[in-house]
Amino acid sequence: MCRRERRPQRAVVLLEGLIRRFPGNYLLPMELAQMYSDLGNKEKALAPLRQLERQKRSGASGFAQLRMEKIYYAEGTIEFWYNDLDTALANMKQATSAARNWT
Repeated sequence: MCRRERRPQRAVVLLEGLIRRFPGNYLLPMELAQMYSDLGNKEKALAPLRQLERQKRSGASGFAQLRMEKIYYAEGTIEFWYNDLDTALANMKQATSAARNWT
């Protein structure tokens, strides 16, 4: 609701609480990244995605279903929004490289 109402700061507060409550839900940090991006803070926007990447690579509980390509896509999207085009392109290439193998 906060996203629809264009209240990203309120959404950040709610999402941070939900992430503490449900640490295995990878969708929440992805939303948090979008909200920080809406607030104009690229580094804070990328931080939850980088944390997700670390959790995925470490085999943390709840992250087996998360595809790395989804993280790369989210990072690439934010980098594109901030005109960091070379890095965005690299992430998008990683996101799409495995697409041929999906069933």
